[in-house]
Amino acid sequence: MLIPPQIITLPSPQRFTSWTEQLASPPHPHSPIGIAEMKSGFICKEDQSPMALCPSMMSGWVQLSESSGNSGTNFIMSFANNKYSSKAYDIDIYLSAAVNHDVAINVSAPKFQDFDINFSFSLTPGTSKHLNIDDKFRMPAGTGISPRTLVITASDLIDVVGVNLYASNGDAFLAIPDRYLGNEYMAVTYIPSSSTAASFLTVSAGTGSDVTLLSITFPRWTGNEQVPMNGTLYGAGEVARVSLMSLETLQIQTNYDLTGTFVKSDHPVSVYSGVNRTSVYSTTCLSQLLDQMPPVDRAGKSYVTVPFPKRDIGDLYRIVATDDDTVLSVPNSVSVNLTRRGDFHETYVSANTFYYVTATKPVVVAQISVSRTSSSDKYGDPSLVILTPTEGAYGNASFSRASYPNSFVTIVMLKQDQAGIRFDHEPLPANQEWFLVEGNASYTATQVLVGSSDTPRTIYHSGGAKFVAYFHTGTTCEAQAMSLGLSLPVINDPCKVSISEPGDGLDNDCDGHVDEEACCLNIDIADNDGDGRFNEDCVGVSGKCTHDKYQQKQNQHHQKHNHYDYQH
Repeated sequence: MLIPPQIITLPSPQRFTSWTEQLASPPHPHSPIGIAEMKSGFICKEDQSPMALCPSMMSGWVQLSESSGNSGTNFIMSFANNKYSSKAYDIDIYLSAAVNHDVAINVSAPKFQDFDINFSFSLTPGTSKHLNIDDKFRMPAGTGISPRTLVITASDLIDVVGVNLYASNGDAFLAIPDRYLGNEYMAVTYIPSSSTAASFLTVSAGTGSDVTLLSITFPRWTGNEQVPMNGTLYGAGEVARVSLMSLETLQIQTNYDLTGTFVKSDHPVSVYSGVNRTSVYSTTCLSQLLDQMPPVDRAGKSYVTVPFPKRDIGDLYRIVATDDDTVLSVPNSVSVNLTRRGDFHETYVSANTFYYVTATKPVVVAQISVSRTSSSDKYGDPSLVILTPTEGAYGNASFSRASYPNSFVTIVMLKQDQAGIRFDHEPLPANQEWFLVEGNASYTATQVLVGSSDTPRTIYHSGGAKFVAYFHTGTTCEAQAMSLGLSLPVINDPCKVSISEPGDGLDNDCDGHVDEEACCLNIDIADNDGDGRFNEDCVGVSGKCTHDKYQQKQNQHHQKHNHYDYQH
């Protein structure tokens, strides 16, 4: 039985400079959590209160549109505590250009003073850069605030992959650019498997404000779970208020499951969550779970589950409600009711099975790969990836990542469009296997072996159709997973019909899709998305379909046909 939030007498806000307690290992559930770095912040405890694709082939290069995948020019990143062996392992970052010209890049940590982090270099089209950041830039064990926030700036669109790997203990993520960060997030973690493990949540403030105010609502636990922060214990449904200075990162660590923790901020923030080391369903293999959380406004109502490729064991899924009174249609159940925001349902889906999941309200869906059940299983290790809703599909994706030979990209899309997929500018082989999606025959999926090279990869559709994609890699007792694109529509905000600017990243016609009309390709007006309206939500290609060129094509069409049928 879920318990309601506790009403707490509001104490005076405490300003603190440091916590004196140090931890050699993650804390016992009933011990205060300490950390040496706690350089700023107000924490108090109170009652809960509401608070395109126009592919253009240019010398074999496809120019990404301004509203596709996770490409961006500005990123803030942090790396949660992760320590498994006595040997230190560096943080790995992979960067690749997503445009058809040279890009100047700077990587720095302006507030971090322990040692200098400052890389400046250029990337040419089709190339990537692998950076190593010293292990000491990871967040220390415990709960606290640190200046360990990485800043990446670029002169044009790039893709950034972060890998937090310590020996065989780690996971990966495709970084979300600053332009897609939000103000509300839902954490997904798991149950730490031992007293020396901890689930975590990190929140990093950007450069948009000197001070960012956070409201952190803990899950509606049903036991005696409590998270100590600066001498105050926070229980089920209770709210902590924290202030972060620019480019500071808050890390919360606990031996309890933080799934359903709700983070709200007054300025956009970057949020990660997971577990620093755990097993899932079996104790044979343990690893870190980690992903960057997409904002709640990118959550959707329909998803396709994606099995970890080429494994004989299935996968665990957690489905988290972003609103009260959410009803799910999920594998192995007729329907599931989630009564409160932050409640979640956990389900197991057998190996090599794609399943269509729906909800009456937006939900966050996470795939958690499970530990292998016996030594006879060739592969099996925990990893975490947040799935992209089908209504948030995108027109192209790109990334670079050195990995294990057993590495795959999974593509999910409408069956009618599968012939147009291009992988590294080539069609898939004629004998490429496509899988059925149980629960919705309109969708199909395929898994492409990509190997271990860090060569930049590009995925798009020749006709502008949309898809979602994921990257999985692993070996006998190691697994990592990441999404290859953020849900681009702001699905949860009330939509307002607006005039389309090519590649504006907006759902101009409020149909749940962004930039789906290929307005920049032809003079003749077309209804590419089949909704009976014409050129109402246009994709854009940088330098190829500007506002002026778009208007020029519209005027040419009007002169030819003497009508204005592109209007709503």
